[in-house]
Amino acid sequence: MHRGRLTAVFRAMDRHRALLMFLGTYLFLSLFAPNFFTLYNTTSILKASTLNGVVAIGFTLIFILGELDLSIGAVVMLCGMLVPGLQPELGWAGSIACALLAGACIGLVNGLLVAKAGISSFIVTLGMMVILEGLMHIYSGGSSVSVASFGL
Repeated sequence: MHRGRLTAVFRAMDRHRALLMFLGTYLFLSLFAPNFFTLYNTTSILKASTLNGVVAIGFTLIFILGELDLSIGAVVMLCGMLVPGLQPELGWAGSIACALLAGACIGLVNGLLVAKAGISSFIVTLGMMVILEGLMHIYSGGSSVSVASFGL
């Protein structure tokens, strides 16, 4: 009976190992980094990781389907560059809508090339990544794009 409980505990630890590793790291940093366990730091970490979480959801769906998307970082960078670049002319709502539309169109092109043309997702998204990086370089002139005004 005792061995059965121990096996169940180890099985539960194995099943939840990512959560346990996260909690262990958080506890370790809370003990040894003086300002880590503060409300400000926790909200900063959560705000900084929201984009990665949204991208990870999309990437997970593609990965479950047995495909691979190498262009996801370039799509995020292009959309992130379009918003402040278009904001002076279109406002925040218009620039965000255009960035979302651009990302959707890129995803549509990738999906059609993979699903209808039968080209490997590795090749399609690798090529799209290179194309998007070139477009970003042309759009920005090789420099960063900054926000002109934070006002609505």
